[in-house]
Amino acid sequence: MNSWAFFIPYLEPMNTSATRRHWSHAARQAAFWKDTIAKVNGAARRVPVSHFPLDRATVVVTRCSSTAKHPDIDNLQMAAKPLFDALVHCGILRDDGPEVERIITWRYAPRREQGTNIQVGLRP
Repeated sequence: MNSWAFFIPYLEPMNTSATRRHWSHAARQAAFWKDTIAKVNGAARRVPVSHFPLDRATVVVTRCSSTAKHPDIDNLQMAAKPLFDALVHCGILRDDGPEVERIITWRYAPRREQGTNIQVGLRP
C-alpha cells in the first residue's frame, strides 16, 4: 500500500481579516490537529511503519465546505498549514519542506459533509 487517506469532519478557519486570531487560539488549533492526526495515525495506519517518516511524499488536502464562493489558493494554503505541521509532529513526514508535493484543493459539500480529506502518498 503506497498511500494513506482519511477524512476529518472539521475545517480549519480560513485566514481572512475576519479571523484575526489571538496567538493562544492559533496554538489551540495547532494542538487540535496534532492530537487528531496522532489518533488517526495510530488507529488506521495502512502504510507500513518502516516507511515513516516520509522524506518525499505527495500530500493531497481537499477542503470540503458549503460556502458557494471558491476560496483563493493563499487562504487554502494558510488553512492547511497546521495540518502539515501536525503531519511532521506525528512522524508521518520528516519535514514539510519543498520535497513534499502539496496539492490543496476545494470542493463544494453540503453542510453535513463538511470536513477535510487528507491523502498522503509515497513519492519516488
